[in-house]
Amino acid sequence: MQELHQKYDIKYDSEKPLDADGHLADRVFQAGVDFFLDIGTYCITTRRVIKVTAQELQAKITSCPDELELGQGEDRVRVLHRNVERDQEPIVIAGIQTIPFSDEEMMFKITQGCAMDRCVDGIWGGVLLRIDVKYNVVAGTPSEIYQYRRTDGILLTLLPDLKMEQDMFSAAIVYEEYGSFKLSGSFAIVGGFCGGIEGTIIEGVAKQSACMIACRDYIHYTRVEHVHMLNGRQILVPGISWARSVVNQALNRFTHTICMRRVTPTSGPGTELNLLEVAMQSVEAPINGMNLYAPRHCRTTTNHGQTPLEAEWVIEVSDAVINQGFDRQGANELLAKLTKRLESEKPALGYDITECYDLLHHRPAPHYEKAYFSAKEQLTKMGHNILYCFSSTAPAN
Repeated sequence: MQELHQKYDIKYDSEKPLDADGHLADRVFQAGVDFFLDIGTYCITTRRVIKVTAQELQAKITSCPDELELGQGEDRVRVLHRNVERDQEPIVIAGIQTIPFSDEEMMFKITQGCAMDRCVDGIWGGVLLRIDVKYNVVAGTPSEIYQYRRTDGILLTLLPDLKMEQDMFSAAIVYEEYGSFKLSGSFAIVGGFCGGIEGTIIEGVAKQSACMIACRDYIHYTRVEHVHMLNGRQILVPGISWARSVVNQALNRFTHTICMRRVTPTSGPGTELNLLEVAMQSVEAPINGMNLYAPRHCRTTTNHGQTPLEAEWVIEVSDAVINQGFDRQGANELLAKLTKRLESEKPALGYDITECYDLLHHRPAPHYEKAYFSAKEQLTKMGHNILYCFSSTAPAN
């Protein structure tokens, strides 16, 4: 990593939330490719390193589709490779993440609340602890695939540090022949084996290259996170937004990768801080050329992850960014203000879903509705006019 920093002159720019240069992305992409071709992917089952040639990697990059059709019938939706900055194509929004639910009724009500919003394109995730009341869901058993359909996608990804299990190679072949789309959940982490920010952005390119080869993934979580943000200890860590912008610019310029931003606020649902964190990440996504995965608390527990309101808030913010024609300079100005607002805050614990959202009438509880309008007013004062996206569940405008 250190050799590649020097070879490609990769340096963290602390002046702006997003990288607005563009030339750095060229060098980072090549550094990431060099790293992957040199290191390869390590199979922990066979204890062997799997390597490919530059020609094989380029052939895979060239053959990757730049759009996929998900779902079936009237519910079909296209998810596209997006361009940086001024791409006017609507972002594909997944409405729910992998939240553990205590029972089927709770899961159904939350899923229904997200599905009722016409702006939500897909329902991805949700974990039942029990099926049909009496059956415990255990990974690797028939109950795990009880609800699976051909048109459903699957999260198929590397382990940390460019590692893979042998049975995942088999799964990649099976699901590709079955006709399912595959999503890579392997993203770069500051504080892992790659060290600081410079190493992390190299890893961000290398991991997606490995996922294209090993898993045949065409949709990728192209996030960059810090370990302290993933474990809910800090709302912001300097440089993470910048690193994320570099990785996505590199991938969007040189590949057909369909980038997906997984939104994971450190503050729990039902709070103003949660909405402001979600807003920050939803501003970044369209500027960096990313689609959006539903927001979910980073350390979610049973019935404590997200409500339908956060998915709608993602849509409102990202649509406003697209409609107002934001570029990297405009996004930098807004993100700087949001950073100043959040930098001294500590993550809020949040609420159980039933404490902050009315599942019967599909609307936030009064205290959460107040927080919603407060967050909306703050973004408007920062110069970002949030336009209301029609929904049956969001507060009346």
